[in-house]
Amino acid sequence: MTRINPMILVVLGLALSRTAGAQIQRQDFLIPGGVRRLHVREVRDHHNAKPRNLILLHGGELGGVPSFDLPVAGYSLAADFAKRGFRVFVMDVRGWGSSTKPREMDQPPQNSAPLVSTKEAADDIETVVGWVVRRTHKKTALLGWASGGHWACAYLAADQPL
Repeated sequence: MTRINPMILVVLGLALSRTAGAQIQRQDFLIPGGVRRLHVREVRDHHNAKPRNLILLHGGELGGVPSFDLPVAGYSLAADFAKRGFRVFVMDVRGWGSSTKPREMDQPPQNSAPLVSTKEAADDIETVVGWVVRRTHKKTALLGWASGGHWACAYLAADQPL
């Protein structure tokens, strides 16, 4: 007999249930971070007066919006979280999505080493976390998917506050 992890069921229930009356709003930002600009999309339910903050961090293949906020009904994890009381911030690490691309990306791949290190990704997370906390005056949670989970752990291992 196969056993199912109860936490998986909770997450699936969260993703599959719907909240009536939600009015989802999206707003895109470019956050200055030294020589780079980081793209952040805020997704929130206009009717939720006291949302909790959540930063969603993409993996190594796609940027944040294609990973978490597809413009197709029922395919936006960011909107699903917003409907359940979160103010969601979908971020792009440098080199992904609409964030600044390293200059080396203009060159053939064989001319460059890997373009974004774990330390640089952790620095980008630090920049976005600081911006979210200043914007909302609240602490935030961080959820990384695939490489984003690795980058989130590197950020937290550097003893950074959320």
